[in-house]
Amino acid sequence: MKGFSHPKGYYSLFTILTLERFSYYGMRTLLLMYMFTMLKLEKAYVDSFYWWFVNALMVAPVIGGIISDRMLGAKRSLVLACLSIAAADVVMLLSSISSSTIIFYTTFALLIIGGGLFRPSYYTMLGNLYEDRNDAHRDSGFTFTFLGTNIAALFSSLVCISIAHSVGYWLGFIVVGVSAFIAMLLSSKLKEAASNSSPVAVPVENRHKIYALLVISIFVLFFWSLLSQSSDAFNFVFINFTSVVIAKPPFAQSMIFILGIVLTPIFTWYWVWSSDNGKVRSTLSKFMWGMILATVSFAILYKLFLSYQKTGVVSLYLLILSNIIFVSGEMFIGPIANSLVTRLAPARYTGTLIGVWILLTGIGSFIGARFVPAYGESGRTVFIVPIIVAAGSVILIALLIRPLRKWMHGIN
Repeated sequence: MKGFSHPKGYYSLFTILTLERFSYYGMRTLLLMYMFTMLKLEKAYVDSFYWWFVNALMVAPVIGGIISDRMLGAKRSLVLACLSIAAADVVMLLSSISSSTIIFYTTFALLIIGGGLFRPSYYTMLGNLYEDRNDAHRDSGFTFTFLGTNIAALFSSLVCISIAHSVGYWLGFIVVGVSAFIAMLLSSKLKEAASNSSPVAVPVENRHKIYALLVISIFVLFFWSLLSQSSDAFNFVFINFTSVVIAKPPFAQSMIFILGIVLTPIFTWYWVWSSDNGKVRSTLSKFMWGMILATVSFAILYKLFLSYQKTGVVSLYLLILSNIIFVSGEMFIGPIANSLVTRLAPARYTGTLIGVWILLTGIGSFIGARFVPAYGESGRTVFIVPIIVAAGSVILIALLIRPLRKWMHGIN
């Protein structure tokens, strides 16, 4: 199947990502549980501390990208990232044995270092595997990485919670530590491909491409990040205003991960199939379709909410359909955006721009999350605002297509 045909080294990178994400999501679950049950910290303190931790993980990739581009290179940065994450797991194991608070906070520092280095170096290496910057296999390959992320996210928390309750936290930290350590070993064996991002030789073109990235990141990914709060909005409304069990955590979040696992191979194949059959979709076209699907998804959720208010009944089929449509929309935007950065970024700034991209996405998510508690008891705005934002984004992209294509200088 052509959609699954990728360059040599691709599946090693895919395995590294899956292992790192397993360690990350598992560690995140264990840390939150540990702070409450073992350290007996108050909820307000845990929430505040975790907020700072998450925000540090948004900023760190910018610094990590600079280090990757200017100092260590992508491969060494990737190895160091996995090593730092594995070291954090070891330190946390020691903390669980000694109940040392100082050691515990050292874990967070190591996780921030690892998180800052990992994604800029990982996506730089992934993009460099593809010689043709307009090759449909590039978007296909970036899309398929979502499979590893969703599998890791779905199973790591379940595994770690089970281990922590049945055996102890110490074994949970060993499991996630081994996962990160294996990722480090695999990273050390990778061969670093030459950069296939935009060359430095034409400064004007590179400036134009950076302008295009900035516009797209602000006017598309920012809105997508806002819309990605759909799970929060979904949970907020149905937890507060309905008694639908399937809509409550962890069912809703698990549904998203499962849909991601099911839909990722389909889109991975579709990008190459459509290209081979003369039905190539440009990046901007994919963004537009992603926003259209997001609009439809929220419209269905709004209809469901209004129906529940009148009848007290929610259609499970429409509930699942809205999630299928939204996750499909994410496939048109999330992995495609990551792919686009590696196509447009100048060779010496790929990791840095990926880091900036991650930061802007995080800022959008942060702002979107701030809207959810303020929607009010009516629950209506939780759907109306995203519908307006998504529909407005479609119009905005349509208006900007011509100047953006000029700035992209032949990048599809």
